[in-house]
Amino acid sequence: MREDIQCYNCALDRAKEGEWQQAETLLIVATRLASKEAEYYSLLGVVYLGLRNRSLAIEHFRIAYSLNLHDPLLQTYIPLIALNDIDDSFPPDANVRIPRKPKPSAPGYEADSDEGMSQIP
Repeated sequence: MREDIQCYNCALDRAKEGEWQQAETLLIVATRLASKEAEYYSLLGVVYLGLRNRSLAIEHFRIAYSLNLHDPLLQTYIPLIALNDIDDSFPPDANVRIPRKPKPSAPGYEADSDEGMSQIP
């Protein structure tokens, strides 16, 4: 398995445990190894929300959007940010479906469809 995917999977495990600093470190390594993977940037955006750094979260969500506008994490978190529905008590929801086993050429490719997000006016 590619090293960037291993970093992503470890970061995913850390994020699900709320270990935001460790997840951030692993995702920075993953993005340096494979800078074109939208899922790395979108998960990094979630991590920055967990670290209460909204501006860095938005920056990384924008990068993810430019790489893949159908990324499943974007579908979940961009509407919340756009509606300003995230406050100081916000912890990223551990129940949000994050792709567990990325494919080597496209992490998160096996994720569910947008589940109607594209139908929102």
